[in-house]
Amino acid sequence: MLMTEKKKTLHLTSDLVGGFAAMLVTFPSAIAYGLIVFSPLGPQYASQGALMGILGTIALGLVAPLLGGTPRLITSPCAPAAAVLAAFITELLKLESLQFSLIPLYIAIITLIAGIMELLLSIFKSGRFIKYIPYPVISGYLSGVGLLIIFNQIPKFLGIPKGESIFLAENWDIKSILIGLATILTMIGATRYQKKIPAAILSFSGGIATYWVLSLFFPKLSTLEGNKMVIGSIGAGIDSSFFYGIVVRWTDILSLDSDHLQMAIFTAATLAILLSIDTLKTCVIVDTLTKSRHDSNKELRGQGLGNMAAAAIFGMPGAGTMGATLININSGGRTTLSGFFEGIFALLAFMLLTPFMAWVPIPVLSGILITGAYRIVDKQSIKLLRQKSTIFDFMVILSVVITALSFNLIAASGVGITFAIFLFLRDQVRSSVITRIRFGNQIFSKKKRLKDQVKILLDHGDQTVVYELQGSLFFGTTDRLYSEIEPSIKKCRFIILDMKRVISIDYTASHRLEQIADELSELQKVLILTSLHSHASGRQNIKTYLEEIGFFTQNRNIMIFEELDLGLEWAEDELIQAYGLKAQHEEKLLSVHEISLFSNIEKELLKTFLSYLREKDYRKGETIFTRGQEGDEIFFIRKGKVRILLPLDQGRSHLLSIFDQGNFFGDMCFIGEDDDEQFKMSFGRSQRSANAVADGEVSLYVLSRSDFDRMARMDPILAGRFYKALAQAIAMRLRQTNTELKALQEA
Repeated sequence: MLMTEKKKTLHLTSDLVGGFAAMLVTFPSAIAYGLIVFSPLGPQYASQGALMGILGTIALGLVAPLLGGTPRLITSPCAPAAAVLAAFITELLKLESLQFSLIPLYIAIITLIAGIMELLLSIFKSGRFIKYIPYPVISGYLSGVGLLIIFNQIPKFLGIPKGESIFLAENWDIKSILIGLATILTMIGATRYQKKIPAAILSFSGGIATYWVLSLFFPKLSTLEGNKMVIGSIGAGIDSSFFYGIVVRWTDILSLDSDHLQMAIFTAATLAILLSIDTLKTCVIVDTLTKSRHDSNKELRGQGLGNMAAAAIFGMPGAGTMGATLININSGGRTTLSGFFEGIFALLAFMLLTPFMAWVPIPVLSGILITGAYRIVDKQSIKLLRQKSTIFDFMVILSVVITALSFNLIAASGVGITFAIFLFLRDQVRSSVITRIRFGNQIFSKKKRLKDQVKILLDHGDQTVVYELQGSLFFGTTDRLYSEIEPSIKKCRFIILDMKRVISIDYTASHRLEQIADELSELQKVLILTSLHSHASGRQNIKTYLEEIGFFTQNRNIMIFEELDLGLEWAEDELIQAYGLKAQHEEKLLSVHEISLFSNIEKELLKTFLSYLREKDYRKGETIFTRGQEGDEIFFIRKGKVRILLPLDQGRSHLLSIFDQGNFFGDMCFIGEDDDEQFKMSFGRSQRSANAVADGEVSLYVLSRSDFDRMARMDPILAGRFYKALAQAIAMRLRQTNTELKALQEA
């Protein structure tokens, strides 16, 4: 108990240290991201942007960690959120009748809707799917975000007044450049030469120190009034007027323009997807570093509720951020409390340091943003140009980046979604939904056939073809499916489509199947559908869907079977009957000379053979023998059918084979029995490897090994003839099995 308490105390201390270190990174970054959001409005809104970033850090830190559940993850405002919201404000400014005072409310609405969408994604268990958005789309979008931030921050880095050209050196402010350079160089040096202190903290400190050194030579930097080099006053902190102001802002919701709200909803959807991707990507890295496993849907729930909380107090939205999370891990953070403590420390910093925040230099924040933005630009994507197979992926990245730079991030998100769909279709079209093609002389049903019937199947089984399908049958895959099946329509009599691994089917695919069925019907051929898994969880009920669209109501030659084996058995029976032999459905009791194995033995010898046989009857469902049971008898079926079942756990069993009237089973134990004591010591007595169960009323001839040995002594010629026939029949079965195995290897 004492050790447990010490461990809890140790974890709590580690979480406090980790949370504090993370706050030192997120706090200045949040201020910088807030400035980006309001940058289209001009420098006079800098303090409002800074306040929004700080409030977002507090709300996200206090809510998301406790409700998300990923240990060590730090949630705070991030670059994608800043870029998307800045793009939204830029678009708003192009519209008429915009009230600047309502812009914070629009941002709060976007943040609220994005949070609700993240919450819905978690409710509908969509977390696992978000991670499967193609990497070129994500790379292009993040690279676009990074470049936009860099381009937007260059004027602030150079100290150029709003509206002035950046290409005229006379507009540049040497003081701003020196402060920004000091910040960037400190960030680079701190990252490269030391790991103990977070680089963001050192660069922030280095930039501010440079600012105050310059103030010794430029006294105007020491005054707050009229100083455009700093963010300025952001308010008095959290008090009654703060909460009153929030309530008053929300009362203006009825004044919002419906057209502007439509833009806000689209922006919120883009933001929700981006923030979810950013969070889950960070969670995957945390799992790798800490050997843990996050819950995607639970984390999205925490992120959604955190963003909703941020929206409530007009804070900035955010996601699980990489930099602060790594600082938290490296500083000792262990549990979700480290993220919560980061929010607590952010709240304390806001309450205690509000007067000092007015002095934060804008070039310092620009330097931090430029460095961070450069890191999220995917420089490695240039390598995609080296290989012909990856040029298209590079073009996807480039297209999204160009759209982001030429238009805005909202348009880039539309391009990204379009390319995501296109990439999916490209991969689907490249790969066939057919996993394996086998003919009826390469694959056989579990029903064991007699010698003459096996010969027909080996000679003419290629009139049956089996296509094993997988994945989704939809408009992107059905054209190739039809092209691959088309040659068999003319050549084969039976086309079997095994749907065991098919997840879903759409109307286009069903129409293609109708086309195949109609063509086969015109040629008096049959389409066989198997394994439609009408009750399989997580898959579309294909059978019901086809019934609903009238697939089976037309005059088509279509057969449906629950399993591939049943479909194969039906096709085999049809082929056997077509070539003049009866399928094994006779119900009369066979005499010994009518058993296929004894067809080449003279009737006189068979009369003698009959004296060695015993007759035995079984009722439907009665067990003939069980797995593990010792036995040496071989059984010949006079009437009925026997199923050979492999018992599994929980009372289940797997069908191995079916033996029909006129066939035999139990031959392995019959042959394997040996009187040699050394053999028995090495291998034991012969034991049954499966269960044999009567499928209906069954009558058998039974020959034990002891009776055969007696026959071998008394009638050696008869025993030899019988053993030769048995060996030939078993050899036929082995050749049939070998054919199936060879087809599997070649598939």
